[in-house]
Amino acid sequence: MTRSITQPPVTETVEEAAAFWAMRLDNSRCTPADRTAFEAWREADPRHAAAYDSVVTALARVDKVLGEPDVLALGDEVFAATEPPRRPILPSMILGLAAAVVAAIGIAFYVELAEPDKVSETPVGASTYDTAIGERSTIDLPDGSRVILNTASRIDIDYQIANRHVVLREGQALFEVAEDANRPFVVTAGDRRIVALGTAFDVRVNEDRGVQVTLIEGRVAIDKVTAESVLPVTPVSPSVESQPLVPGEQLVVRGNEQPVVATADTERVVSWREGRLIFRDDPLLDAVNEINRYSTTKLYLSNDSRLHDIRISGVFKSGRTDSFILALETVYAVEAQQVSEHRIALLLND
Repeated sequence: MTRSITQPPVTETVEEAAAFWAMRLDNSRCTPADRTAFEAWREADPRHAAAYDSVVTALARVDKVLGEPDVLALGDEVFAATEPPRRPILPSMILGLAAAVVAAIGIAFYVELAEPDKVSETPVGASTYDTAIGERSTIDLPDGSRVILNTASRIDIDYQIANRHVVLREGQALFEVAEDANRPFVVTAGDRRIVALGTAFDVRVNEDRGVQVTLIEGRVAIDKVTAESVLPVTPVSPSVESQPLVPGEQLVVRGNEQPVVATADTERVVSWREGRLIFRDDPLLDAVNEINRYSTTKLYLSNDSRLHDIRISGVFKSGRTDSFILALETVYAVEAQQVSEHRIALLLND
């Protein structure tokens, strides 16, 4: 099926159509025909004008974010995704397309202001903090450092005169460390120990007990420990065998595999802090796994191997599984079927 260049994709709500027009009109390739079609759509129903005004107002509130290169590029992707194809789109060709139109579908949800984090203050001594699925929490530490917990995460914190130590038991956390030359800031995650002074870094413990450390700024050193630390601990310093990172690098350790250090997309790594999930040509399975982290409703792929060929690009608000499903059903021949109260299967229609 082809889409008219001057019509939005089929959507379930007026707000989603309004989001499409907001992205379309803001694109440099927007034509007079597009603007004429938009005016016809807006005049067709008073709800259309109201929805469009709401989207434009929301976009203004996040103008700084939308000025980032990855989000600006989404306008071009939406434009390209709705161009009439020069030849019929076959099912096999559809599987090779990027889901660019998710920007138009998802932006109405994405521009909603992120729900504020829970903020806690930790006293000197040992404390435990955790978050539920879909929840974020900010913990202000006595020395001015800060820990931001992502969804379904748990940490133990021990602040003593001689040391600052955190154990990330599960999930993900962003650490903003106040410099203290006399007390290194130590994070233990799995079998890795991260030692920092003044710096910012993200640590994630994966489902398979792998560890991912991304350095945002400053410097850290990472070494291997024989067992997960138990609080309290004694002061530590980086070992001679420690792995240093520079800003923009990421260390990934999975099981017994050799640790890998590579350049990281730091904006994407920490986008969860603002309640965003960024996908850039990701396999559908990876995108589904990430979406599932933030919701008690879980998506899963059917046994159709063609689903694994779908690639996803776009920006979503974490916890909005419904907008992700809508984007898939709009762009691909994908159908979501409710299997149980908290399980939804994704199938590919021939």
